Amino acid sequence: MPKLRLPLDDADLANLRESGLTDATIRANKLHTENDALVFPCRDLDGNVNGFFRWRPHDPPIIGDKPAKYLQPKGSPVKAYFPAASVCKLRDGSSAVMFTEGEKKALRLSQEGYTTIGLGGVYSWKKKGTDDLIDDLAAIDWKGCEVSVVFDYDEKPDTRRQVDDARRRFAKALRGVGAKDVFDVKIPPGPNGGKQGVDDFLVAHGAEAFLVLVAKAEPVPTQEPTSVAKPEGRTDSANAARLIHQFGELNRGGWHTGVLLFTYTNFTFIDGAHQTHRKGPWKTRATVEGTDTLSSVNHLKIGILCYPSPCPTPQTGRNRPTNDRPVR
Repeated sequence: MPKLRLPLDDADLANLRESGLTDATIRANKLHTENDALVFPCRDLDGNVNGFFRWRPHDPPIIGDKPAKYLQPKGSPVKAYFPAASVCKLRDGSSAVMFTEGEKKALRLSQEGYTTIGLGGVYSWKKKGTDDLIDDLAAIDWKGCEVSVVFDYDEKPDTRRQVDDARRRFAKALRGVGAKDVFDVKIPPGPNGGKQGVDDFLVAHGAEAFLVLVAKAEPVPTQEPTSVAKPEGRTDSANAARLIHQFGELNRGGWHTGVLLFTYTNFTFIDGAHQTHRKGPWKTRATVEGTDTLSSVNHLKIGILCYPSPCPTPQTGRNRPTNDRPVR
């Protein structure tokens, strides 16, 4: 019996193949071409197509000063995207959950076996004007659930800072409704240091390489670095946190980035989760990417420290000892 043709034109099919999506994933999620657009129908938590959809127009309109890659019905609320393979696991609460940007990336992670939810953007988890979860997400029982956030890497520093803010606030909202913890799965830069999403990474490097990123994921900090205008913001660890917040995204992929606090004889290394890893005599060779004199407390200097992986620490990522504390 001849195989039924997918309900997609050649350009849309090629676009989905670039994300590594299979025929089975495309059919199960009812992706199709309609009115010169690639259409993504949405489901509710019962698995039923709920009438809401987003689409990727072949000829995107200019909104603001750039093309609108994805559109949804005017006046419609912000919705979450539940891949068909994830809805049962989301209902029964039996699995850790991953969030990512967009439908294609959610489908690719779901295709790899992860329980996944897609967001229309990094702030599309919240209701307008608040940090409350949108109704689709509030309907899920998050108590005791482990969550990972897998947002894109972007080469623009301002965009990375916005993404960090969205991730931090999202993690705080999820923990506030009972999530056990929220981890930041960092996607490294793409070719030539460019933008890269999880679908691009999986196509280029495969599922095992992504597992390495998951294993290295650190808990998302929920507090913004304290201002230097406040006394508590003038401690060494607060200075370190601000420096990581501003520059900590400069080095990824094969490097462990953190802040080095050092005197002539001693040093302390604090990573992006503001955890102390090493403290003691200065005997370890390291590459200092930049220095700053933000901290003059105890005659300390501060710099961005990058260790080639594996980082010379006893344990990292999800296996970190729980008794680590920032230096005060």
